[in-house]
Amino acid sequence: MVSYYADKKYSDRERWICIYPAYINSKKTNAEGRRINKEKCVENPTCQEIRDVLDAASFQIGVEGCTTYARGSILAHEAFKVGPRMFIIKEE
Repeated sequence: MVSYYADKKYSDRERWICIYPAYINSKKTNAEGRRINKEKCVENPTCQEIRDVLDAASFQIGVEGCTTYARGSILAHEAFKVGPRMFIIKEE
């Protein structure tokens, strides 16, 4: 499988790996955006907790505030929830 941005460096914004807290939230369903098995998820993770774990694992990270998770906006009760998202920036 060839990456869409194969000609870009990992440090370029287009190659960053984005992690929304919903991806690892055990309280979410797959339809609500959870991306891994519930057994490996945590309950209501915060951006700060995710940042602490990634920092402890020596990942180069960035946080972008005031973003809305696309699937959250589909659900009426989450239409206005706004929060940060994490980025993992790979080494070259």
